Amino acid sequence: MKKLLQSLTLVICLTGVFQANAGTGISAARTAGAGSTVTVRGIVTVTNELGAITRFIQDSSAGLQIYDSKDTITRAGDSVEVSGKLVDYNNLLELSTVSSLTILSRNNPLPAPINLGFNAVYDEKYEGMLVTITGVTFSATGSFGGNKNYPVKQGTVGPHDVRILSTTDLVGAPIPAKAVDITGILGQYKTTYQLQPRSKQDFSYGNAPGLLTNIIQTRSSQTTLDLKFITKKQGNTVFYYGKTKALELGSVTDTTHTLIHTTFLTALSAATVYYVKAYTVSTAGDSSESGVQLFITESKSSGKITTYFNLSVDTTKARFEKAKQLYHTIDDSLVAYIKRARKTIDFAIYSFDNYNLNPNISQALNDAQKRGVLVRAVSDGNNKNQGILDLNSSIKVVRGPKSGLVYGIMHNKFIVIDANDTDANVPIVWTGSTNWTDNQIYSDADNVIIFQDQSMAKVYTIEFEEMFAGTFGPDKKDNTPHEVKVGGRRVEVFFSPSDGTTQGVINAINSANTDLYFSNFVLTRSDIAAAIKSRYYAGVFCAGILGDTTTSQYSSLYKVLQGRIRYFTGSGLFHHKYYIIDPSNPTSDPQVATGSHNFSTAAETKNDENMVIVHDSTVANVYYQEWINRYKDNGGSIYYTAVEEATPLISKDAAVISYRWAADQMALRFESANTGSAYVRLTDISGKTIYAGKLAVNSGLNTPSIDMPQMASGVYVLSIFLNGENHSFKIARF
Repeated sequence: MKKLLQSLTLVICLTGVFQANAGTGISAARTAGAGSTVTVRGIVTVTNELGAITRFIQDSSAGLQIYDSKDTITRAGDSVEVSGKLVDYNNLLELSTVSSLTILSRNNPLPAPINLGFNAVYDEKYEGMLVTITGVTFSATGSFGGNKNYPVKQGTVGPHDVRILSTTDLVGAPIPAKAVDITGILGQYKTTYQLQPRSKQDFSYGNAPGLLTNIIQTRSSQTTLDLKFITKKQGNTVFYYGKTKALELGSVTDTTHTLIHTTFLTALSAATVYYVKAYTVSTAGDSSESGVQLFITESKSSGKITTYFNLSVDTTKARFEKAKQLYHTIDDSLVAYIKRARKTIDFAIYSFDNYNLNPNISQALNDAQKRGVLVRAVSDGNNKNQGILDLNSSIKVVRGPKSGLVYGIMHNKFIVIDANDTDANVPIVWTGSTNWTDNQIYSDADNVIIFQDQSMAKVYTIEFEEMFAGTFGPDKKDNTPHEVKVGGRRVEVFFSPSDGTTQGVINAINSANTDLYFSNFVLTRSDIAAAIKSRYYAGVFCAGILGDTTTSQYSSLYKVLQGRIRYFTGSGLFHHKYYIIDPSNPTSDPQVATGSHNFSTAAETKNDENMVIVHDSTVANVYYQEWINRYKDNGGSIYYTAVEEATPLISKDAAVISYRWAADQMALRFESANTGSAYVRLTDISGKTIYAGKLAVNSGLNTPSIDMPQMASGVYVLSIFLNGENHSFKIARF
């Protein structure tokens, strides 16, 4: 019997024979069955890897899940005594109504995992216990997703399920390409037993190095890719690569044995997809390898990013660029792009109903085809889509499957124009939350983001081709690059349900340092809600707007954020799907996550969706200009106030330095044990000197000011030479 996704598992091991008043052995407690009130003792075998308020306990006779809503802080190795009522949750026996939990001692050794054979351990008698399976292989390739089951076999025996929970560090880790041993807690959901590993450390690769990460792109240019991966044990480094799956361009090898493996692929072509495979061999001669991953070099395009909103924006909040509202005219812009198409138009659209749109999008597509442009379409299999029906009969349209238990909806809203044009300043990707319908363009709250970038266009074309060939939903593969450099900015790209989109968004949320905002049509994912609450508890200002308050995640966030979460009460749909991370902190890593992907389980596991995460201060600020108006329109009154100061910049025995902007001056603050002078230099982000000079420093508190007239908002570099040390910092002028 097993608790679903968010259970945090606690396993207690009874280390001796207890008197009746000290508790019952777990095996006896399990025999008592659901509805019984029991007291048991044991050793905790997980800390918080498998959920927020769930633990498993185990003694020498059996194991049991403890679901402690009081969230008593326990960790692996604690000896505990627990009292409460047993409950049957989808065939998982758990002690869920905890009346008391006492920690008896800490740092006890964990029980040895049960290792009786692959088939034998997937049995009711071992539910809730630590077990090990050996020499198993995965049928899946790529990266682990969260809250997903993966079948494994031991040779020809099996399959049985390994379940990866979203709370573990295994999410995003490579699925082993070779046989491994796995330790975990045996759980159950309905009729299926599931082995739940707690972390990457529960995977054993024998003498092989064992990959802890996939290949990670650290930097890129038009001619280079900097890549790395990390292993559990030391090995050499080999990267095979090519422009095809054959990896025909050869390999780069480093014979040094290490845990962190890096390489620099050079002499590459701009806006080109490269297939790469990592390989490593230990000193014992055992090898580990990754699957083949795709990466793309930077393009020669302008890299311009344009955003549009169809409702009002607050441009008084603009820092670098004013947000653009296209009231009733988003379709005009789309038609203008279509009219400029030279060779190809590929689009995937969920809802396309242009009864009243003027100009007519269907007519623009038909006209493009008549002038020789190759027009291709992918559409949802459930919607009638009058706009699709109005296309020329010679335009090929592929419809997604009907939604059901396996497939969801083809929910994308993107168009790719001239992806392979010889002029890098021609290709366009148009995406966001906006369907091509009257309501979406005229009245619903929506956004559009447009990339003039050939690398982005080629990435989206790969996804389009997969669907155009008839592959949708869970049948799709993780077969696109996820890192694109657009005009010097980092942009992450995810396509659902194959690419772990939810985890990408959670990673963005987790990176927030100062302020976090969200606009969601729907939010049903508890893992995303948990990430938001975690940043709130860490001191990050969090606020958001939801279009649907019927889910438990709305009430869950409402209890924590209170007045900072608002329900959309305007006309039409609140159709946005975006997050803004640190727009008030340019020296952090400001980001916007947006696209068609709703934050639901269907979007993560069944639907065809897309999501971009743009790492850019300007884009983050533009989306904030739209967000703040929706927030105020719906009663939001609690705001984050950016403090234009960083304290301390230097924190050493010699000095503490901070800065604050005041009108057209920058006030520095020195607290030094020494006297003398500090040399100060301020440059813009390109290196142009704004100010350079000496300032007197006395022992104790110093508060000199530097006149900085006519300085624009932006990011600057402050360099200070003080007490024999040179320090440089990025600072922000708001």
